[in-house]
Amino acid sequence: MIETTEAVPTETAVIVPVPELEVAVADHRRRLDVAATWGVGAHVSVIYPFAAPADVDAALIARLAVALRSVDAFPLSSHALSGSATTCCGWRRSPRSRSGT
Repeated sequence: MIETTEAVPTETAVIVPVPELEVAVADHRRRLDVAATWGVGAHVSVIYPFAAPADVDAALIARLAVALRSVDAFPLSSHALSGSATTCCGWRRSPRSRSGT
């Protein structure tokens, strides 16, 4: 298991949480992924590294949200990870229109 004493984030990422995969990857992540010790659950990384933690503010998050609104939901299968097909939504977008209204 990875042990960490870091209290301050040193890196950021844009991720899509995929809690349906936690069962398949939890043991590996506890041993190999320091982000698991920070409480980051099973996910797909979209952008890594993203931005310096000091640069992440409300304005950056708002710009990212605008950019991501144009991405439609897509299917995701975990067959390669778990050996059995688990299908879930790989992107959860709010029902607002792409224009943000």
